Amino acid sequence: MGRKAWNRLGDKPLTPYERTKRHNLKMYAEYEKLPKIECACGCGNLISPINKMGKPAIYKHGHNPEGGKTRFIKGRATWNKGIMGEASTSYINGNSTLPYGHEFTRAFKKLLRARDGYKCQRCGAKKNNGRALEIHHIDFDKTNNDPSNLITVCGKCNIYFNFHREESLQAFPKRRMLLK
Repeated sequence: MGRKAWNRLGDKPLTPYERTKRHNLKMYAEYEKLPKIECACGCGNLISPINKMGKPAIYKHGHNPEGGKTRFIKGRATWNKGIMGEASTSYINGNSTLPYGHEFTRAFKKLLRARDGYKCQRCGAKKNNGRALEIHHIDFDKTNNDPSNLITVCGKCNIYFNFHREESLQAFPKRRMLLK
């Protein structure tokens, strides 16, 4: 004979999805039976004293001690404040919003990678986490696509140079390399 059915509904065992669904329904029913308390922010909403994660709750989800809903917009605004506009590392007189020149194509970037031996010109890495190596503008001018202004770097070094602009300009003075 085979194993005895444990789901009491028949001889076919439940799938993992069905077991999880049954468990969640049972736990939600237990959660709903708990006595309700008032939200501590003063909004008047009734909440369960234990949240669905099993931890003590004093505020409704998204509410804060000052009263009312936040949905974390307040925290996000202060985080963005330091990286937008002139405070951004990639902002130079509005240059970061300009498009790349029309000659900055995939084929052109492939020629530059071949010129540099398919390796990062700063650390010597030959791979970029499964992606193609990046092309870096030495003078940070996106419209200046002269081959002597472009070098092949890995993603880490490209980010490093974006935060250390002076070092980028000193490490790679305008190079006079022609495409082969």
